[in-house]
Formats: sequence, C-alpha cells, structure tokens
Amino acid sequence: MQQQIYLFWCVGKYVVEHSEQDYIVQKVSNYFSYRYGLSSTFSFGQIQKMRCFYLSFPKFMPILSYLSWNHYQQLIFIRDVDKKYFYFFISLFCFLLPSELESAISNQLYEQIKK
Repeated sequence: MQQQIYLFWCVGKYVVEHSEQDYIVQKVSNYFSYRYGLSSTFSFGQIQKMRCFYLSFPKFMPILSYLSWNHYQQLIFIRDVDKKYFYFFISLFCFLLPSELESAISNQLYEQIKK
C-alpha cells in the first residue's frame, strides 16, 4: 500500500507540474491505462483525485502511506485545511477505517469538538 500511495502522489505532482499542457490529465490516464491495463485505477476521475491529493499534501512524508487511498478520496474534498488535517490525524491515530472516517465527517466531528 505504501508504494501505491506514493505512486498516486507522484502522478498528482506530475499532473500539477505539467498542467500548462492541454489535456494532461487525459494523456496521463490514457498512458497508464494502456501501460498497466488498470483502466479504473487510472481513469480520468482517479487522475483528477491524484492531482487533488498532491495539492492537499504537497510534501510527501512517509506518514502519508499509513492511510489507504480510500481515506484520501474522502479527505481531498475537504476544503478547510485545519479540518482536513484534523480528520487525517484522527484517522491515523485512531486507526479509523474509511467507513468510520466517512461517518466522522458526515457527523461533523470536527465542528462538535471545536465548539
């Protein structure tokens, strides 16, 4: 799993760094799908999420590998940086499953604790 998270972060970084090129997300998606035959893993939507993952966590740290891609697919849509990192650390230190993270987000745990 550690290599997968790092790969997805690197793909996101590549897309961000080459975003001046037209259709870069589609080109990357097509390349990886052709090269590895994993069309759902490297779909256009997934490449977009990898881009958001990189933008959310612009410096790769080994600690990022402790959560699964399913965790990050929920975290990348949280716009508030403090809230995003709150849920990141809660997931990490409490060993939350992705479904438990989803529940914590939907029950607005951050807002309840912040009061």
